[in-house]
Amino acid sequence: MSTFQTLQSPKNTNLHPWNATQPKTSFLDSASSELLTELTTATTTEHYNESQTIITQGEHGDCMYFLSTGSVEVIVNQQRIATIDAGGFFGEMALLTQEKRNATIRAITPVQLSRIERGSFLKLCAKHREFALHIQSVVNQRSLSQISL
Repeated sequence: MSTFQTLQSPKNTNLHPWNATQPKTSFLDSASSELLTELTTATTTEHYNESQTIITQGEHGDCMYFLSTGSVEVIVNQQRIATIDAGGFFGEMALLTQEKRNATIRAITPVQLSRIERGSFLKLCAKHREFALHIQSVVNQRSLSQISL
């Protein structure tokens, strides 16, 4: 049985987005039930329609997002440089570096996101080393890809 479970979020009565329909490529598929429960408690669910901007390059970042369903595009200096699909995440760089957002994220399709605020994110990183290491590895990969642009 997958570690993805249909969980109820205390902040939200919708089914939790990390359920059995999530792509198996998500790092959360191998996450502990404790981490999944804490992540569920710490996040709120948001929905965006196709073409809606979720975050804007240059703005202050106080949260990050996990993409539950749909796809988003990553735009830097008005050029699309990447897409992120369900199971991915974005917004983490501003939380870790405390710099302004380095990209605009816009929905390509209708999306469901789980939003986590900076304080909750940092607590999870401090408590769950595997979570922090995975986030940091993605940050490193994304930083390297920006250098090569």
